Amino acid sequence: LAQSVLEPLLVTPRGSLNLAGPWGGPLEEPFEDGVSFRVSNMTGEAVEFTISSDVAWLQFESGGGSLGPHGSMAIVASVIADCTAPLAVGEQVGVVSVDLGGGGPIVQRTIRWTVSEPLTVTPTDPIGFERTVGREVSPSSSTVTLTNASDAPVEWSASWMETTVPPTGVAWLTLDGSAASSGEVTSQGEAELVVTVDAAVAAALAPGEYAARLSVRDECTGASVERTVRFILRAPFRIDPAQDLLLEGPTGGPFPEDIQPFTIRNQTPEALTWSLSVCDGALGCPAGPAIAWLEVDPSGGELAPLSAADAPFEVATAALELPIGDHSVTLRFSEASSGYFVERRVTLSVQGLSVTPADPLHASGPRGGPFSPNGQSFTLRNPGLPELHWTATAAFPEGAAPWFDVQPSKGTLLDVGAEATVTIAFN
Repeated sequence: LAQSVLEPLLVTPRGSLNLAGPWGGPLEEPFEDGVSFRVSNMTGEAVEFTISSDVAWLQFESGGGSLGPHGSMAIVASVIADCTAPLAVGEQVGVVSVDLGGGGPIVQRTIRWTVSEPLTVTPTDPIGFERTVGREVSPSSSTVTLTNASDAPVEWSASWMETTVPPTGVAWLTLDGSAASSGEVTSQGEAELVVTVDAAVAAALAPGEYAARLSVRDECTGASVERTVRFILRAPFRIDPAQDLLLEGPTGGPFPEDIQPFTIRNQTPEALTWSLSVCDGALGCPAGPAIAWLEVDPSGGELAPLSAADAPFEVATAALELPIGDHSVTLRFSEASSGYFVERRVTLSVQGLSVTPADPLHASGPRGGPFSPNGQSFTLRNPGLPELHWTATAAFPEGAAPWFDVQPSKGTLLDVGAEATVTIAFN
C-alpha cells in the first residue's frame, strides 16, 4: 500500500514481500533469517504501536513497542511452520498490520510465501527388477532415499498402488520387509526404504511384465511423490510354434508323416535340462493312461545356453485302430528344477465315410400312399482313402416286409474326395 510521509508511521520495506522455500524453512535469500520490518515515527511526539499478522506462520519477537520523536525500531518476524501446523504446497498469503491504536491509521504489508515440498525421493527413474522362473531376482533389492530439505522433521508414509491390468495385486513387493512403511525424516536429514520382490509370492505369477507405483506421502502437507516399480518375469524356455496342432487322416490311415516338430528354446544364459511328457488330452498331465498312437523322440535332454532343439513326434501304427472322431493328447514340456512347464495339444482327427445330409428322413401320407416326400438322396464322400468300398443295407422289424428300396446298394470311391449318390424310395 502506498504511504504518505505525512502519516505518523513509516513501515519499510514498502510494498509486498515475496518469500520462497519449504515449509519449516529455510527461506531463500534475503529472508533466511526471517522477515525484518523497520517502523519509524514520523512525528515529533512519542508513539506506541502494535504489530500483528493474520496467519499463524508469521510470529514476531514482540507485539509492538514505543517510539520516541522521530525514532525507529527494527522488528523481526519469524516464519514458522512445522508438522503441528503444516502448510499446503503452493502460495500462502499473510498480512502484517502496524496499528497506532486509538483510531489512528493502520499500515499493512502483504507477505507472499511460495511454499515448496521439502521431501524428495530418489531415484527419480523407475525401479526395475528381473527374474527368470526358478532363478534369483536381480537386483535382490533397491534402496529409495527420502531427503528432507526442511529445518523441521517430516513425518512420512509409503505404500503401494497397483497399475497392472489385469490386476494381480501388489503382494509381490515389500517395503523394508512389509507391505507398507512409515517414519520420520529429521531436519535436513535422510531416510532409506528398501524395496524387494517377495520371491515366494512372485513364484505364483505367470511370466510377463508387472508394475506398481510406490507412493511416498508427506503426512504433514498431504503431498505425495510416486515412483514406478517394474518387475519382468521371464520364462526359462519357449515352445514354438505357439499354437496347438491338428492332424487329419481317414480311418485306418494313412496319417501325416512329415509333421512339423515343436522347438524348445532356452532363454537363459545357462544350461537347461528339459523333459517331455505325453498325456491324455481330456485328463491332462500328469494323469491319464499311456498314449499309444503318438510317439516322441527324444523325450528330454539338455540345452546349452540360449540354444534350441527340436522335439519331433510321429503318429504310431496304433493310430490305425482308432475309431472315427477326434483324439487328443497333451504334450508337456517341463524344467524339473523350476517346475515351469508349457503345454501343447495335438489332435488327430480320424475321418470315415461322409454321409450327408445327417438328419433322419421323415415322410407322411395315407395308407397306400402317396407319401411326402417319396424318398431322399444321400451323398457319400471319400474323406481320404485311396480306395473306399461301401455298402448300404436296410434293416426292418422282424417279420415286416421291406417298405423302401435303396439304390445302389454298394460301390467304390476310388479317389480322395470322390462322391456317390444313394437314393431311398418308398415302394
